[in-house]
Amino acid sequence: MGGIDDIYIYLPNYYLDIDEGTKVFEKKKQPHVSMTAEKFKGLVSKGLGVTKISVAYGEDVTSMTLNAFEKLSEAVDFSDVTRVIVSSETPDDLSKPKSSKIPGRFGVGNNVIAYDTYFACLAGVASLVDSVKIYDLSGEKTAGAAGDISEYSLNSDNTSISADLTGGAGVAAFKVGEGDLLGVGESGVYTSDQYDFSKPKVSTSTSGTLGEPGFVETVNFTQFPVVFGGFSELIYFKHVGEAYRNLKSKINSNLSDFKLVAFHIPYPGITKHAFRYLQAIDNGTDGEITDILDSLTPLDSFETSLDLETYLSSEVEIKRKHTKSRLKEMFSTKTDQDLYASLVGPTLTYSAEVGNLYTGSTFLSIASGLVHGDYSADDKILTIGYGSGSSAIATEMTITEKTRDIANGWDLGKRMESRQQLTAEEYLDYRDNNISNSTMLDQWSLNCALDQGIPIYAKI
Repeated sequence: MGGIDDIYIYLPNYYLDIDEGTKVFEKKKQPHVSMTAEKFKGLVSKGLGVTKISVAYGEDVTSMTLNAFEKLSEAVDFSDVTRVIVSSETPDDLSKPKSSKIPGRFGVGNNVIAYDTYFACLAGVASLVDSVKIYDLSGEKTAGAAGDISEYSLNSDNTSISADLTGGAGVAAFKVGEGDLLGVGESGVYTSDQYDFSKPKVSTSTSGTLGEPGFVETVNFTQFPVVFGGFSELIYFKHVGEAYRNLKSKINSNLSDFKLVAFHIPYPGITKHAFRYLQAIDNGTDGEITDILDSLTPLDSFETSLDLETYLSSEVEIKRKHTKSRLKEMFSTKTDQDLYASLVGPTLTYSAEVGNLYTGSTFLSIASGLVHGDYSADDKILTIGYGSGSSAIATEMTITEKTRDIANGWDLGKRMESRQQLTAEEYLDYRDNNISNSTMLDQWSLNCALDQGIPIYAKI
């Protein structure tokens, strides 16, 4: 059985904390929004479970991907990989893939196939699982990466701004081979056509004359995601639950058989309800919740925006609140709380101070669990990747004799502590001026280059 040889999580050196984020809310909230700063801060820090977010100040996803591969190449040998896969939903180019930057660098040869994948936040996990299957069949190894810059509009209501304060930035690089870090076993999957979250193309513009020099066609995408929050939460529960159910049909396991459960984490608070739903599936008491989730109407079936808005604000909101309330009623004993704290708690530590890395989120959750969790060789862990649109993959992984030593060698916690804090004004300047897409090099990166000779990959 193949698996993950190692992981390296690359994060930018800047963050925004909840105090400065609340100041952003105060500066950007619309006149009709009545929520106070204190209530907003509680919503994000306690309700959503986020205290800091990683900010891609002076970097883009390509630069972070290259830096992640650079650092991982110091721990693993890439000379034997035959494919390179980069997964991201943050596009730089609609033709040239980020993965094309990797062959010929970091010990990766040129006799490799390189390509990018996307399926919202799931693509990285999907590429990992498929790469392990390829290894099991042929012995071919893969160098992979998954990550994004997650941002939401600041010129909307409190919901949009609170969503932005769950965002993050970073890339997870990994190598698939013998599985020194984790063996990757059976997976359960579930996919359905949903419009809970998307980044649609909105227009195409041209300049110049077709067929003549200087002609340019520009594809314009929405700058920020189109997301229906309450509906998206329910779709998340449905797909996570059904993927887990599909996995159980193959390996006949319950949550108690795992030492860690690492979810894709849009925000840490959602994992409590997701975990309770998995408990209900284990106990056979999920019927009411499953019926609610199965009764959701696809959003693309509404003929008018008014009908859609009415559905979202009334029926969906009622179902969302009832689902969470019932799950809490069903699993609120100290035993339930202790089980969640033991299996899921260790996986949340980094996400609470980094935010949602989209395609890199599940890898960050796994890394956090391996650093902070309690486990031994041959223990099983459960990982559940999810991507809006929508699809989920639940995978059984196995701890190895090397897992603890490899995880202890990571310096992610130390690097997080050394990050520089942005003020609200600096963050707004970053957002208003699109600094993440510039060619600038931040001072921290320059210092690293001078002190350690680390190559910097800014907007290559």
